[in-house]
Amino acid sequence: MRAGLFGVLALFGWFLFLRPGFLGGPAGYIIVSGPSMEPTLYEKDLAVVLAQDEYALGDVVAFRVEGGIVIHRIVGGDPQAGYITRGDNRESPDMWRPKPADIVGRLVLRLPGAGRWLEWLREPPAFSALASGLAAASLATAEPRPPRRRGGRRAGPGPVRPLPDLAWGVLIVAGLGVLAFGALAFFAFRQPLREQVPVERARYEHSAAFSYVVQVQPSFLYPEGIFGPVRPTPGARPPAVLPPSPFGNRPQPPSGAAVFTRLARRLELDVDYALRSDLPAELTGRYWAVVEVGSGAQGWVRTLEAVPPTEFQGGAASFKVSVDFGQIWSVIDAVERETEYRPGSYEVRVVPTIQVSGRVGSEPVDDTFSPPFTLRLDRARIILDGELVRSEPRAVTEVAIREARLRLPGPLAGAWNPPVNEARTVGLAGALISLAVGGLAGAVVFLGLGRGEVGRIQARYGSAIVTVSGADLREGQVVRVASMPDLVRLAERQGQVILHQALPSGDHRYFIPMDGVVYEYVLPARED
Repeated sequence: MRAGLFGVLALFGWFLFLRPGFLGGPAGYIIVSGPSMEPTLYEKDLAVVLAQDEYALGDVVAFRVEGGIVIHRIVGGDPQAGYITRGDNRESPDMWRPKPADIVGRLVLRLPGAGRWLEWLREPPAFSALASGLAAASLATAEPRPPRRRGGRRAGPGPVRPLPDLAWGVLIVAGLGVLAFGALAFFAFRQPLREQVPVERARYEHSAAFSYVVQVQPSFLYPEGIFGPVRPTPGARPPAVLPPSPFGNRPQPPSGAAVFTRLARRLELDVDYALRSDLPAELTGRYWAVVEVGSGAQGWVRTLEAVPPTEFQGGAASFKVSVDFGQIWSVIDAVERETEYRPGSYEVRVVPTIQVSGRVGSEPVDDTFSPPFTLRLDRARIILDGELVRSEPRAVTEVAIREARLRLPGPLAGAWNPPVNEARTVGLAGALISLAVGGLAGAVVFLGLGRGEVGRIQARYGSAIVTVSGADLREGQVVRVASMPDLVRLAERQGQVILHQALPSGDHRYFIPMDGVVYEYVLPARED
């Protein structure tokens, strides 16, 4: 019985929160097909999605396209122009631009491999087997009805139905439901429906890609007198830019290729810059570059001009920076002669700077981007920067008014945060439903609702009734009272208990023996 009760409650919760769209609910159930979302989702996983008021960058969403439904991650775009989506296992974005009306919902639950079972259940043989099994289970758990004699009377009193036990369980659960849903409604009505929140909206992104060749002295190791070209790996994801701070106060750049110092003559570094945005851009700009030579945060720094300021139009520019290693070592040697400070290893930073101005969408832009390319060198080797793609997003923070979400106190904080309006509805509806169910269960327990007359008498007056298997009252006067309440009033007035006897005929006899007189009320079997 308890398992059935919890099953009903689970079904009720599913109906409220995870009811599918074809039943008017907010949920969608997607069987994943293909490897495009690995390792987030695998083929034949069951993805449960819920409709949202708004979707954000990074959300995994299911959306309708011509011929089916696709579940991919949002990587850009906006609700007005459409979102840019891409599979986690793909390098290029999708051809679709879904808008909020096309989106079924955001991923909230993944059931690994459950899609296989769902597809199996869709097959007619499997569905028929499931239906037959449920029917057989319902017949197997049905209560046996006692046989009847001719004339409509039962052959015996029959088994007592377990309805009161179940009703007690329902009553307890309903009481807990009233407390839980009432508390939810209390907290929900104490919080506002709307709230102001800062929203960070992406506007555009600076990006720079480095490629280079190193001119070296022709030798057995470098017979053509050149090392390279070295270019970015296709599809490389750009990391955050290393900040242009003093030497030693930032993370070390990743190590890349190495050439021997005695053979290196010149570095030819190509810089490809682009400003990327989903919004139309009208830009002009200029670029320049310097070379910083130093020996660490506690040593010295010398800056050399490499590329003079140059104007460009649009959101992209390409230029070359040359670094003469002979000039670099001349600077190092001059400083060492003056200071007699010889640390043995040095750092060279090529710092291109791109300054852009104009508009991106309706927003004005006046911004600078300085992605450094770093070399570490000593008297034996020159180690070049291994990170050849750099990016730096720009965003604007706006204050938006949105539907407030529930904030529960204490250890429950963050466990569940639906919209406040939804929490109010769930709290009130749950409390009212729990009250109704509890009232019904209370009527079953205390008033015998849904039971025969014997059950109702037991429910109402059970504390005053004692069941006996037989009674030998000898000869005496018998007085039959008109109703069970009359017999109960008589027992209360005389301070007596009521005896109950189930007769072989199927009748139920309730009686009180007092001073040679038996007061009785007989319930015929046909009325039970």
